[in-house]
Amino acid sequence: DLTSQNPSLQAFCQQLGELDSDFKKFQVVASWFKKHGSIDEVSIDHMYTAYQLMKWKNPNYAKTFSNLNNKKFVSGSAKGFYRLTPAGENTVTELSSK
Repeated sequence: DLTSQNPSLQAFCQQLGELDSDFKKFQVVASWFKKHGSIDEVSIDHMYTAYQLMKWKNPNYAKTFSNLNNKKFVSGSAKGFYRLTPAGENTVTELSSK
């Protein structure tokens, strides 16, 4: 559940400040699921649910995952499922240190 974990997804995102791109949002959401939801691999369904909760404008989910994969911020392990790479985790770490 995105709201009952500590911190909730909303609180986690707020701690990181302005998430001004879908690249950042996807990496932060994937990081939250890994750290607080015990889910290492996320899918479009996970992102859709998070975007609805956060009231963010829906992106092209498949294209965003594809672009993140091409830039090595996530890697696909099974069809439609992605996990953060060390580069993706570094993005979230950098956001949290601001």
